Amino acid sequence: MLPYTMEEIEMIHLQNVNKIYNKDTEKAVHALRNINLDIATGEMIAITGPSGSGKSSLLHILSGIDCCTSGKYFFDGAEVSKMNDRAKCALRNKEIGLIMQNFGLLGGETALRNICLPQIIGKTYTRECTYRAKEMLSTVGLMGKEDTPVNHLSGGQKQRVAIARALTMNAKLILADEPTGALDTNNTERLMELLTKINRQNVTIVIVTHDQSVAECCQKIYRLVDGELLHSS
Repeated sequence: MLPYTMEEIEMIHLQNVNKIYNKDTEKAVHALRNINLDIATGEMIAITGPSGSGKSSLLHILSGIDCCTSGKYFFDGAEVSKMNDRAKCALRNKEIGLIMQNFGLLGGETALRNICLPQIIGKTYTRECTYRAKEMLSTVGLMGKEDTPVNHLSGGQKQRVAIARALTMNAKLILADEPTGALDTNNTERLMELLTKINRQNVTIVIVTHDQSVAECCQKIYRLVDGELLHSS
């Protein structure tokens, strides 16, 4: 008999989740249809699918940036779909690291300040954050770039700053939207090695990607087609 139940190891549970934009209008768009998904703590999964299939909509719901139109979303047993915006923001700043397709960085700010922004915004910043941010910049190969404004960095370097920010938070969950989109082949391989190493530390990782080689680095691959979720492998 297992020493735990499935509920105890589930980090994410989606139950019949739908997302409809412009609901009750002629322009209604059914972006997600009856999504049921369980992700266990420590899993690394990929979500693939064509443009417009609902991948970003799903990621925004998982991050708490957006809410589902109907259905339920649980994170570590707490029902996120019932939380107000303030509670979801607190959850995101404490538990979830985001690596967004457009990097989500402030161009005029330094790499170091960008990494510490979630703690600054959440009013949890301490000097230790600066030390850890520098350590994570070194981890992603950007030692010496602490005081460089991010608008002076290449696309690949900006992506690594975004990754360092997610790592600095000690997040339980990392959500990555096309994390290798701005990287060449060598840096893509380095990034996936880094994410795999992080995952081995029991950090749950969800990657949205068009790149099949990136998806194949994950333990499970799901495919979204017209808002419906299919389990590929």
